[in-house]
Amino acid sequence: MKLLTLYLPQQAQELLLDRLSTYSEVSGFTITECQGHSTRDQDTAAGAIRDRVVGYVPTVRIELILEAPAARDVVKRLREELGTEGRLATYSVVDVEEFGRL
Repeated sequence: MKLLTLYLPQQAQELLLDRLSTYSEVSGFTITECQGHSTRDQDTAAGAIRDRVVGYVPTVRIELILEAPAARDVVKRLREELGTEGRLATYSVVDVEEFGRL
């Protein structure tokens, strides 16, 4: 199992969730509002200004637990479908040692 975590600007949440909801390998996800800071160039002018002035940008974290091949497939499909918007989100994929329900 893998944990795919996506970080993106709040204004892009609907776009990404619309995509994820059409993928058969995605049975659910968790959404958390958070705040981010980056020293790299921001993808939007508003984000860059806010980051320089306030020090952070409102961000959304989306977490998905997936089978290992599905995690790679989801990342690949998002890259392909977002095209020039591919700089929309950052992501990480890590191993999940155990997953279950209590």
